[in-house]
Amino acid sequence: MLTYEDCIALAELTEDTSKPVGFHNALFVLDPDTRLWVSLPVEALVKHVAELHDGNDHCSRSSDYRAIAQHAISLADDSKFFASAPVGIACPGGFYQLAEGGISWVAGALQDFNRVAIVGESSTFGKGTVQQPMPIAEMMPFFAARERAGYLKLTIQKFYRPSGSSTQMDGVVPQLVLPSLMDGLEIGESFLDNAMPHDRINPAPGFKPLDDKALFLPRLKEMSQQRVNDSKDFNYIIEDVMKNKERIKNNKVYLNKATRERELAEAETLRRERNSERRQRFSSMVAEDKKAFHFFKLTLDDLDKNADLHEYDPAAENADYMRRAKDETADLDDSPKWSSGLDPVKRESIMILRDLTNLTEIARLAGAPKKSPEEN
Repeated sequence: MLTYEDCIALAELTEDTSKPVGFHNALFVLDPDTRLWVSLPVEALVKHVAELHDGNDHCSRSSDYRAIAQHAISLADDSKFFASAPVGIACPGGFYQLAEGGISWVAGALQDFNRVAIVGESSTFGKGTVQQPMPIAEMMPFFAARERAGYLKLTIQKFYRPSGSSTQMDGVVPQLVLPSLMDGLEIGESFLDNAMPHDRINPAPGFKPLDDKALFLPRLKEMSQQRVNDSKDFNYIIEDVMKNKERIKNNKVYLNKATRERELAEAETLRRERNSERRQRFSSMVAEDKKAFHFFKLTLDDLDKNADLHEYDPAAENADYMRRAKDETADLDDSPKWSSGLDPVKRESIMILRDLTNLTEIARLAGAPKKSPEEN
């Protein structure tokens, strides 16, 4: 009988005290960097077993390695683990994509329960399915030439939100939609060929959303729309989106040199005019922001050290910790930086949060809306 440790040295996959968990023919391990559960499919485990034995993942003992990998998953199987997991690990149907698309899944679940008012562009990408590559070589005769057999990529699962709605095609649609340059591009699952349609199943057992009246959505939309209408930056975005949609609709490019040069000159003139207007406007916004905003930084390292909050200037501090290749054209961009490091979406999100806080406080003082026992 193979033991838990014998099966591909599962002890090596244990992070802190969190041992791997088998679920739906895959082994889930805790990522030490993100602290999220990620899946290792059978194919990855077979390769891991082979490397531990002889460093070769293509050998005559592949069938033995596959049996060990599958047995490891069965030994670690715990179908109840994610169902009863604490907040932050997610639940069946959601934790698969947590490392890649987890933000939209969390947002969708919170939206279903009327816990949040989501702010953003028209929708997320709209991918609500899971694909798994299957090597064709394993289905071929033993002595057949299989080096270039390739893979079949099959759709094996579909994601559903607590309300029963799938994110396929539709994605997660914010309650408060802000203009975005992405609105003028054909990007998303709905623009792909042969994409699976959106559908809906029964809600999750025990699904009881809160009263959405406590979010004051009609009033939030009204106040936000007024600011968007008055915002020059959002109006710039809307203008660019309309132009790009018209360009896609016309579906043609002028090859005449003089025409192309005129188009480029017009675009450059528009860019310079906008930058000039922004520099003048941003200079006056800096003083206003210093009176209205105070920014504090709190990192996970600060929490570990029990460090105090410290104030900082987001416009002056570079929060990009990624190493990037040098952009040879970066110096050519003379666009002014956003005042206080707040682009239009971040700034409007702060205003919406302020509105929600004020409306909630007013309702609390007025004694309405009354909370149900579940909300207390």
